Amino acid sequence: MSKSSAPDTKQIQYDRQLRLWGDHGQNALESARVCLIGANTLGTEILKALVLPGLGSFTIIDHQLVTLADCGSNFFVHPSKIDKSRARITCEFLTQLNPDVRGTYIDKPSIDDLLKQNTFNFSQFNIVITANLPMQTLSILANHLWTLKIPLIIARTYGFIGTIRLQVFEHYIIEAHPDDTIPDLRLDRPLITFLNYCNSFNFDCLTREEHLHLPSLVILFKTLQQWQKQFNRDDSPCTRIEKDEFKKLLEKFSHHSAYDIHDHNKSLENFDEAKRTIPSRLIKTNLSSTIKELFQDQSCLELTSQTDIFWFIIHALKLFTENEGQGLLPVRGEVPDMITNTNSYVKLVEIYQEQAKKDCEIVHNYLCDLLKKYNRLSNHNLNLHHLVQIYCKNASFLKVLRTTAIKNEDDLIDKTESDLSWYIGLHLCDIFYEKFHRYPGECLLDEKQFDIDLDDLKQISKQQSSKHIMSNNKQDILEELCRYGASELHSIAAFIGGCCAQEIIKLITHQYVPIDNTLIYNGIQQSTILLLCCLTLKFVNLLSIREPDNRQHNQTNADPIVIEVNWTAHDYNLHTIPSLQLVTNPLVSRQFSPVSKEIFANLKQLNAEYARYAVWFPYPKLAVAELDPPSGLLQCGNVGENYPLHLSCERNGGVISQIDFASYGTATGACGQMKQGSCHAENSSSIVQRICIGQKSCTIIAINDIFGDPCYGTLKRLLVQMECNPPQNNTYWNFTYMDPMLEDFLDATAGHSRIISF
Repeated sequence: MSKSSAPDTKQIQYDRQLRLWGDHGQNALESARVCLIGANTLGTEILKALVLPGLGSFTIIDHQLVTLADCGSNFFVHPSKIDKSRARITCEFLTQLNPDVRGTYIDKPSIDDLLKQNTFNFSQFNIVITANLPMQTLSILANHLWTLKIPLIIARTYGFIGTIRLQVFEHYIIEAHPDDTIPDLRLDRPLITFLNYCNSFNFDCLTREEHLHLPSLVILFKTLQQWQKQFNRDDSPCTRIEKDEFKKLLEKFSHHSAYDIHDHNKSLENFDEAKRTIPSRLIKTNLSSTIKELFQDQSCLELTSQTDIFWFIIHALKLFTENEGQGLLPVRGEVPDMITNTNSYVKLVEIYQEQAKKDCEIVHNYLCDLLKKYNRLSNHNLNLHHLVQIYCKNASFLKVLRTTAIKNEDDLIDKTESDLSWYIGLHLCDIFYEKFHRYPGECLLDEKQFDIDLDDLKQISKQQSSKHIMSNNKQDILEELCRYGASELHSIAAFIGGCCAQEIIKLITHQYVPIDNTLIYNGIQQSTILLLCCLTLKFVNLLSIREPDNRQHNQTNADPIVIEVNWTAHDYNLHTIPSLQLVTNPLVSRQFSPVSKEIFANLKQLNAEYARYAVWFPYPKLAVAELDPPSGLLQCGNVGENYPLHLSCERNGGVISQIDFASYGTATGACGQMKQGSCHAENSSSIVQRICIGQKSCTIIAINDIFGDPCYGTLKRLLVQMECNPPQNNTYWNFTYMDPMLEDFLDATAGHSRIISF
């Protein structure tokens, strides 16, 4: 393996996320600029989840000073920073999480003054985020951003309730990453090269070995040819009777004259695979409903010099479909894994990839012609091949998301017995704020003030509601909201912040499908609901999409909704898995707290399915393992499979003099305490010694090509401990000491999924 093929530092740092959105998605994230308005608990949690994966830059707008209340829930401030600029303090801490991210802040003037002056350039940002911004300010900002066509994420936490609202004029989803895609193999309309390849096989002339390794795709197509000939058809079997006849033919082809008598009862894996994949292979190839809608969209049909490049490519795809594609999109170029020999599989991949390449080139030519026609072809977009490849590969899943504007949500229809009631309750709290300049239950002086605030909130509800009689459920919700007093709970802010960051990354990378409009999280019941605003008259009709539960939904007085079901189409699933996060804090540490034992006993009783142990500011030292002092002698390395291990004694002009330990397999242990695992390549030490002894530095790549494969199918690591001559001033840390609080956490969550964050 050459040095150029080894992963660089950035690939190692961002390895997991690169598997999700690729190099081009990471490049988009690293060049993105976001603006956060509100450096409160929720705002900093959102930015934290963006800074860690490598956001390009952020700007915080917040004129508030750090308060004692902030220190109780926001881990990016500290009591020593009270009365200092909250924007500056949080910006400094956030940038420490990832040195590659640039952060700036604006603490004067306030966001209200910036909007009044109308001089601040919001167009410099890819996305603007608000965290618990008052509705009056939010409405002005939202209207301004809607005009600029800048996406707006509105995040909010209010006690145990959290919401995320997306306002986007037009967002393009290029790589939707659907869960269960049907392979684009086109057996009903085969490629010419695939047809010729299949015709080169004659079942009667195959050897026993060829028959055993015949690709299931070829088996299906040859069977389909015979079925069409036998029944004088030109399509694929559709009914159950037709499919049964097809399976009989398939079973007939599985027998071969070259087999001996002992083979007749043998199950042939490639033919079993062919039978198993009939539902996903023998389907009619056609255009998806989403791409048909895009082809008929006004933006596609009426291109201008100002049209986004997305619609130019959609139009180029449309021209391809109407001409060379003969009603079909470009070939995707992917072949699913199957039981066959390597040569046969490689041949199939070459067939489909070659056709995909040809189709992509045609689409590229159409695109260039369109760009020339509208004077859009410049040096900046001359190299469009890679972009066109991505569009062609994902053509069946391209989508456009257009949400409603905030200004169209002034009134909400009255509904009860649903999480939607919480959303309506938050809307009523906003009206309360506009009237009294504080939220209900906030800054209470006595119990009487609570009752007064609750009565005022109920009165506002009656004025806004289409019904004047409050249900008991709704009264309970209003009382609960009044009790919250607009408080920020860190657990709710962390959950909403993480979800919000996911949606922002989707928008930046144009990958995966963002929420359509509004998501509500109920921390009491740990449930989510997605609201789609679909009609704005005097009231806004809201359709709710809820995760399945066993509760009976109440009927509402509304016109019936006609739902068309397509059993063969599947877009995507929205999954929400509630998890419990335990944050390092003196109040739950047994060194400091007299109630620590009870806290962890309750944690164990909760029986949480997912639990996270997190170390955040301002108490990072409590849960970080104690560190041993530098050894001054040993130097160790520990890398995963397929990664390079670098060892060096260059600091004092020394050389590598001794290899104390080397193991490629499942070895474990810190420096000075390494030990072999059950999987170990016996040649590990000799190979490392041969490469490194006597050298100032050496690099060894942890791969099977060098060490062999001591345990097939197991993820391996390379651990090495060596000494230098003369000794180097090396430093290693021994993480063998475990913090008592971490011990308590592991004990309380034994047997369940756990994540430890340092």
